[in-house]
Amino acid sequence: MRQSLGLRQGMSLAMTPALQQAIRMLQMSTQDLQQEIQDALDSNLLLEPDEDESAASTEADIEAAADADSTVPATAPEAEDIPQD
Repeated sequence: MRQSLGLRQGMSLAMTPALQQAIRMLQMSTQDLQQEIQDALDSNLLLEPDEDESAASTEADIEAAADADSTVPATAPEAEDIPQD
């Protein structure tokens, strides 16, 4: 009889429930995410909404920032900054 000792190495990837939830939430639209948060707040009495910032003002701030970024023109040099030959 021949006895031998072998070593095998393997790797596996496990998607934990937290990772699955994070992926699902990243794919949600803003409205769906707000609804998901509201459902979580309604179903768990230990969770409380943040009173400092309301969801409506946060969404409005995000939209205003996105609009401001898209409408800001690129600045051109002033006429006096351009060297004359």
